[in-house]
Amino acid sequence: MSWYKVAMTVDEVAGGKGIWLQEQFENLFMRALAPVDAAMCGAMDVMSNDYIFSPGAVRISHLLMQAAGGVPCEAPKLSEVAFLVTNRGAEGIPFAPE
Repeated sequence: MSWYKVAMTVDEVAGGKGIWLQEQFENLFMRALAPVDAAMCGAMDVMSNDYIFSPGAVRISHLLMQAAGGVPCEAPKLSEVAFLVTNRGAEGIPFAPE
């Protein structure tokens, strides 16, 4: 399974889509007992409104990814993202090398 990205416009974020996505993922994450390989992240690039999901996150939320318009993407470097939902930070998550 690959990493996924949900890109949003400024208007979508302002309209609450990012918060909705995070809340929906958080519910799935908790129901799945907070797997250590699952993380929802936000891109650190200030010109981006991208939400990035680890392969473990995609595994537990594939229908949400489809509903939100998620697309496969390359693994980010840890320094390129900020955690929004995770169990133990970067432990168990296959980030690209720095």
